[in-house]
Amino acid sequence: NQWTGIGFSNTVDSEESLGGDNLSVAKFDMNAGIFWQGEFSKYSWLGLGVSAQHLTKQKINYFNVENGLYRKLVVSAYGNFGQKNSTFTLKPNAMMVIHGPNKMFLLGSGFDFMIKGNSLHTSYNKRTSIEIGAYARIKDALIINALFHMSGLTIGASADINTSLLTKATNGFGAMEFLLAYKFSNSRGMGAPSIH
Repeated sequence: NQWTGIGFSNTVDSEESLGGDNLSVAKFDMNAGIFWQGEFSKYSWLGLGVSAQHLTKQKINYFNVENGLYRKLVVSAYGNFGQKNSTFTLKPNAMMVIHGPNKMFLLGSGFDFMIKGNSLHTSYNKRTSIEIGAYARIKDALIINALFHMSGLTIGASADINTSLLTKATNGFGAMEFLLAYKFSNSRGMGAPSIH
């Protein structure tokens, strides 16, 4: 209604009735979570996490219509399983998300192949590896990824192959994602370059 044909004018009546509506968007929300990680050895560990969001399930009022936020539950588990003299590491992952009537289940694993290991007596050389992953988002898509890890730096790419009804719209090819990440290390061993 406020489009004049050549521009937008807020002096023209929008014909929207806002009188008496509660337009406040300030609502109390509560989230909680817990995470545990345990090591079996220097080369193998497991992490488990559970979190819940919108525990208060607060009502949000839009034009006198109250909508409640659905509670959201996220359960995740991931691991890193390797051996002392092996160049191969298995990295399984599982995640479940339940958000009201919406559900997502993800299962799969990364397969990490070491190219170069850590220095034995200094920390100048860090582990370098290539990781290939295969995952399934149940009733939705297959996911493949490739990652390159070097000295805390990770570069990667991931692609979705639709298996659901979305295949008609995407011709089977879903999302393509790229990753650039860096993990800072604060180790201070005898061979650490920062103390020389």
